[in-house]
Amino acid sequence: MVGSLVSNRAGVAILSIILGVLFAWLIAPFVFTHLPHDRAQIGIVVKRMREKPRLAVIGNSVAMYGVQLHANLASPGQMIAESVMIASELRDTPAIILVVTPWQLATPSTPNYEGWNAWWMYGLRPSAETRSLAGMPDTTDAEERFRSRWAVRASFESAFARGKTNDEVWQGSEQFAVDPRQRGLIEAVAKRRNIIVVLAPLSPIVRAHYGDAFKSVRFANTRTIDASELLQQHELRDATHPTPAGAQKLTRFIEEQLY
Repeated sequence: MVGSLVSNRAGVAILSIILGVLFAWLIAPFVFTHLPHDRAQIGIVVKRMREKPRLAVIGNSVAMYGVQLHANLASPGQMIAESVMIASELRDTPAIILVVTPWQLATPSTPNYEGWNAWWMYGLRPSAETRSLAGMPDTTDAEERFRSRWAVRASFESAFARGKTNDEVWQGSEQFAVDPRQRGLIEAVAKRRNIIVVLAPLSPIVRAHYGDAFKSVRFANTRTIDASELLQQHELRDATHPTPAGAQKLTRFIEEQLY
């Protein structure tokens, strides 16, 4: 009798756990898209991609805050592989502006699973061609819903991080060189899409850190516009991001170079 009661309780507990996991899996997309985390901008980018813009801007937060065009598809921390993924999917966009920074080009990295997961959870379904080009792993909706639980942790971390500052420190100098994989990604997508590369404006301290090598960077299959020395210190709100006035100046500069 007692054994049967314990067995029934255990069965109910197991069933409750299974139902709880199933429920969490079903509502994962809703939870993900409504939680505050540092990849929320990706949701806006995916929506803008569906509008098939005539001119698009891709890149990290420097491009996001620095280029004032409606079809701004940049996002914080956007890596070259993510920019290439976006460009590859913009089949009907006549011109794509890729704003690059020296730290993006020099870093031999690719987006982690959390990065790819965010794009998936916000509804992007890249073609096989794009997956192959950007190095996006094969996946399924079931796997990505399960992986999306990282957003819950990130949301709590974001809440506790409010009010904290992240002061950038640019000390000494660094020998700059474009990572071969990053170069390969840009030149590969430039064979398929009309890419215009813009070398991002840098503050004097960042220019001193990297030296003159960045401004001379060029890529095959595409045109490169050097804006590295365009802005003065008062036109930058920190070492890397333009002020609104700096963004207006950078936007005008790009438009003048295009037309």
